[in-house]
Amino acid sequence: MRARALPLLLLLGLLPLCCASAPKRVVVAVDVGTESLRAALFDGAGKQLGDASVPHETQFPQAGWAEQRCDDWWQGLGTAVRAAMAKAGCTAADVHALCLATTSCTVVACDEHGVPLREGAALLWMDARSAPQAAEIMRLGKGDPALGVNCGGDGPISAEWMLPKALWLKQSEPQTWAAAHTVCECQDWMNFMLTGRLVAGGCNVATRWHCDGAAAVSAVDEGGAFAGRPTTLLRRIGLEELAERWPRECVPMGGRVGGLTAQAAAHLGLLEGTAVAQGGADAYVGLVGLGDTLTLTLTLPLPLTLTLTLTLTLILTSPSPAPLPSPYPYP
Repeated sequence: MRARALPLLLLLGLLPLCCASAPKRVVVAVDVGTESLRAALFDGAGKQLGDASVPHETQFPQAGWAEQRCDDWWQGLGTAVRAAMAKAGCTAADVHALCLATTSCTVVACDEHGVPLREGAALLWMDARSAPQAAEIMRLGKGDPALGVNCGGDGPISAEWMLPKALWLKQSEPQTWAAAHTVCECQDWMNFMLTGRLVAGGCNVATRWHCDGAAAVSAVDEGGAFAGRPTTLLRRIGLEELAERWPRECVPMGGRVGGLTAQAAAHLGLLEGTAVAQGGADAYVGLVGLGDTLTLTLTLPLPLTLTLTLTLTLILTSPSPAPLPSPYPYP
């Protein structure tokens, strides 16, 4: 399955209600990738009708650092969706919904209006500047249940994840940290631009934020924010305020984020109110898109499935939580 088609299966569940009366109704699948933004249109049978790709630049201020400009994603989205629509021969009225898969954990710090700070630059998923902070989190948080996702608590933590990047911002860019009303991901910011609603994604908080993913999408805490936050871990590493900077709501993969605002609709050439479904991290959305996966027989007493992504990320899935004792930074 091509990367730009990854979010398709999240949207197909929205199609049966409309296909009988309007056969041309389609969905828009978007992949905000490392090198480009891709958009494609699909019908209810999963047939690709048209696609387009717009490249964007990555800046490398220092060795091991990688940043992208948020506005490049936004401008690329408008261009790619319009081009894919033209190629497919579809009109705005044909589009039933759209969904985004994005890189993760690509961190965006925003002011109270949702405008990105740091001159619009986000910390790209591959940015490794926060490796010292990742080690610090393991040291200060040793034994905290939230670290169980990292090889049963033995670590390591990847510098790609949310907490190391946020801790780097606090320690290295205190002015940015003080001005940050929101600290979120590319996924969250793009959905905010589309719908005006700022929410976290259930996939990302479970796999990159050290949150309890099931609780995050099903419950709220005493303050009304999504539950399952790693409260004790954040306190132990001196990041208590990060929880206040995260979006208050969390929407699971495939859930409705909202409808396109008038401004977003005009930017994409679509209709105001067009449904936006929640996507997730590209590799994990790809796992959903695989459908039938390869089942392996391993020495571990667990039923597991294996996914190999284009970035050579190995993902093992299990019916129940099962952190593996291994040197890999991902669960």
